[in-house]
Amino acid sequence: MEECFDIDAVFSGDYEVLHEDYLTSEQAEWDVEEILRLLPGPVHSILDAPCGWGRIAHRLALLNFDVMGVDRSQEWIARAQALGRATSSAAAFAVGDLATFSTPRTFDAVLCWFNSFGYGDDEWNASVLETFANATSPGGVVLINTLSAAHIAEYLEGRVHEEVTPTTDGAIVERSSFDVVEQRLVTVRSRAGSPESSGVVASVRLYDDRAWTVMLERAGFTDVSFEPRLMPTNADAEFEVTVVATRR
Repeated sequence: MEECFDIDAVFSGDYEVLHEDYLTSEQAEWDVEEILRLLPGPVHSILDAPCGWGRIAHRLALLNFDVMGVDRSQEWIARAQALGRATSSAAAFAVGDLATFSTPRTFDAVLCWFNSFGYGDDEWNASVLETFANATSPGGVVLINTLSAAHIAEYLEGRVHEEVTPTTDGAIVERSSFDVVEQRLVTVRSRAGSPESSGVVASVRLYDDRAWTVMLERAGFTDVSFEPRLMPTNADAEFEVTVVATRR
């Protein structure tokens, strides 16, 4: 069981610069609206995993949900806690790895938002789903916002997609391709003008509907469905889907 890239390197440093068009207050509000649309009632307690700096967790807490956020980054958890003090949010936070994290309680719903699943091999990813199952009360739901393997494969079709993001000291270049055999979206990051990559490579496993259903049922979920994005998004909504499943 293993991670397939340096997660800490990818989600630090330039991460916010690269995704500043998505990580906005307006987008967070849209995300919360989408989540509320998908949540069955009644839902009181929610686990946000991973939570980052709490952009969704705090908004849900301020809507009177009982919210806990977990993330492997101590820096982001500290930032989320500081934001909670500043906004009077009652959301709680903890540092933890999704493949091994456990809570002393269960929740009515577990959220995994903004393409935050698939960072490891199949065994590692299955262990994350087991974590989610163990954290979900019977009859509760898991919502996993992800990219559609079929849509990504059709869009890239063996080519490399390049995005250039201006920075204060130049530009960051990201080149993405889809490995059809491994079913992985692979992104290599470098600085513009440099022949060498930075060594930061994200390799994310994408699953089709059948594979999602099999994995979730093995983890202890049922009634798996796939919901397209309906709320506006600054990201590529046409490639996104939210996987919804109920804990047995």
